[in-house]
Amino acid sequence: MTEATSSYRVLLVGYGGHGPTHAAAWRRIGLGQSMIVADPDPAARARALADGIPKNNIFADFRPCLDAVDIVDAVVPVTAHMDVAVAALSANKHLLLEKPATATSNDAARLAALAMQVGTVVQIGYQLRFHPLAVALKDLVTSGELGDPVYVAGESSGFKRLRSDLGVLRNDAVHFLDLTRWLLNKTPDQVFGVLQDDLHRGVESLACVILRYADGMVARIEAGRTGIGHNPDPFVPGGITTQVYSVVGSKGAAEINFHTGQLVHRLARFSNEERMSRPILQDAVTTEKITCSWTEATARSFRAFVDAIETKVLAPVPVCEAGVDLAILCEAIEKSAETGMSVHLEPNA
Repeated sequence: MTEATSSYRVLLVGYGGHGPTHAAAWRRIGLGQSMIVADPDPAARARALADGIPKNNIFADFRPCLDAVDIVDAVVPVTAHMDVAVAALSANKHLLLEKPATATSNDAARLAALAMQVGTVVQIGYQLRFHPLAVALKDLVTSGELGDPVYVAGESSGFKRLRSDLGVLRNDAVHFLDLTRWLLNKTPDQVFGVLQDDLHRGVESLACVILRYADGMVARIEAGRTGIGHNPDPFVPGGITTQVYSVVGSKGAAEINFHTGQLVHRLARFSNEERMSRPILQDAVTTEKITCSWTEATARSFRAFVDAIETKVLAPVPVCEAGVDLAILCEAIEKSAETGMSVHLEPNA
């Protein structure tokens, strides 16, 4: 991981939850020394101080700090995203916004319009795109070695801490929904979702989603308490989960396992016989173990974000794609779960 070549100053808004991970990631790319932290919670500010943030760089309110920074990194509850985002963009700052970008698709559209008007770089926090396993899988899919994708499956299941402000659809499943959009570079035209609040917490703890595409491809995404969990979670301490993602194509299939740190792929085709089609298989190919912590994946996403600022190009996780389109998709899944019926999406939604 190379350090940032420019002396951008970062304002980290929010130091609960993933705040310390973001701070560590900024340090990893060389932008942590002058970082400012703002959080209204005294306990969060005390944690930032204990983590080595200078006392003079810690504040309760982020707004007076805007003039002193170049980048705003918002790690706050989703209900506060728009307040931080509008303030940052109105001050002409580059913006990193944790997922999900906004609470509604209308807010996401407002955010995208403001970002376009201001012209600064805005990136949404979907770090799995930057995990080496996901990058390797995308290279395999893009190369055409697997043929045309016909089926995709993502499973983020088991037992780990559950947020009180978000259900597993917008907290966990969205990572694989975003990964599917990024890998395939296309959007579904029909969705069916099942969301279940089996713990009676007011937000779902189980999500099952089926996506259908105009070309016939199907994707299945599961998240939450949908499985037993097989290993300690690679990203969330204390969790026992299964974190796998696979692509089946017309010429073969591939799977990445975030627990083992490996990508396995196999080329396969079927014989064209009169009474039975038999599989003709090649040996599976397994990569060496690739270790990448959540902090490292976050740091890779930050490095790409800074590169976009320096080269004046679109963010690698842009707000229209990872903010607006995903918000529309999540709302369609929620509508499907409420009505028990499939929901059709407009093209490019």
